[in-house]
Amino acid sequence: MVARRSAEMLLPAPAGTRRSLPRPHLPARLSVSALPPATVGRLIIVVAFLAAGVGSTLAKSAYALGATPVSFLLIRLLTAVAVLALLTGPSLWRIGARRIGTLVVLGLAFGGQTLAYYNAVQLSPVALVVVVVSSYPIVVIALDAIADRTVPSPLRIATMVASLTGLWLAAGSPVGRPDAGVLLALVSATGYAVYLRISARVLAPSADGRRAGIAPMVGTFWVMLGALLVIVVVGLLTAPAMPQPAGVGLAVVHGVLSTIVPIVGVYAALQRLTTSEVAVLGPLEPIVATGIAGLVLGETLTGTQTLGVVLVVVAVAQLSGIRPRVGLPRLPFALAKLPRRPAGARPAVRVPARTPRRAMRSSGVPATADRAVEDVLV
Repeated sequence: MVARRSAEMLLPAPAGTRRSLPRPHLPARLSVSALPPATVGRLIIVVAFLAAGVGSTLAKSAYALGATPVSFLLIRLLTAVAVLALLTGPSLWRIGARRIGTLVVLGLAFGGQTLAYYNAVQLSPVALVVVVVSSYPIVVIALDAIADRTVPSPLRIATMVASLTGLWLAAGSPVGRPDAGVLLALVSATGYAVYLRISARVLAPSADGRRAGIAPMVGTFWVMLGALLVIVVVGLLTAPAMPQPAGVGLAVVHGVLSTIVPIVGVYAALQRLTTSEVAVLGPLEPIVATGIAGLVLGETLTGTQTLGVVLVVVAVAQLSGIRPRVGLPRLPFALAKLPRRPAGARPAVRVPARTPRRAMRSSGVPATADRAVEDVLV
């Protein structure tokens, strides 16, 4: 049959007829919805950090046009709140007053840690502050280890240390004593870690399914509104100088590109990844900022800084695939009362009723396997 078909394909077709050739099998079009949720979450985080990395260059250019940290934050947050209000509309009020209040309080914390960061920059070298603030993934991993009763594997800890070492090299190997600026940077890092963990719990749906999750844009609006309240109060107390029109434009661009996109992206990623999985990708943001500053502002990197960038990228790629070690051998008495939730655990599958032996015989399953099957399923 195959030889006959091949011969027919070689012969000329009769006049007035068209020969139907077999169509090659084409692969289905690649769709984002077909990708695993974890892969989509990591792609979203990369896009978010790319957008956030542009923010440092925008802020530095706006400062050169007369902006101060407070005035820049004020314009940036006003823009973000206005745009999000237009995009979300009436859906802002459908999540309930209680969760709205929680998100606004989260926004107050977000605004406070942002102010701590900018004040740290004024008191200590910028590179040193960036390295200290970028250590927040370690705080997130520690909080997850306490809450989930898991111990990070030695490889995970070593890779995290390698990532921070790469950040230190990429920042020019800054050194300094633990002054007020470094302490404020530690406050900012800790505040952001706590903010991330609480955000994941607030945005998630309830375990019983009675309460739906919060859309990333809706959550971002209320958080930005809370942060804006903090900046407005500080602005009324300090009366900051406003930038030139070009500086205002840069702050507006920052409000959309480097505020809305990163925070909405982080919230969308938290619906697909754990807090630790999102946090370990955090060191990519200052690396992206360094690269964009080199392209736009003409800042060059030394060989040591380039080595630090490569080390961070490799470490983050490694961290994305490492799972935490399950189980704590011994816990203090206070922590022993926490519910145990092994990493990657799946709900047990239960059989609603015992399968009769007669039905199992009719289905071809030996009667002696009755108890064994139930032990596996229950």
